[in-house]
Amino acid sequence: MGDASTHAIFHSAYWHLAFIEDGVWVGTRDFAPICKVGEEETKIELGHQSK
Repeated sequence: MGDASTHAIFHSAYWHLAFIEDGVWVGTRDFAPICKVGEEETKIELGHQSK
């Protein structure tokens, strides 16, 4: 299981809402991989949901 924190990341001229799963940024819209962690140009942590 990856980092459950949601981030806004900027990669390839677009902003994405994403989370980390196995070292990869995964988009919250379609759960598709965006890029490897560290390849994003900018990231902003938005928060962590807990039960």
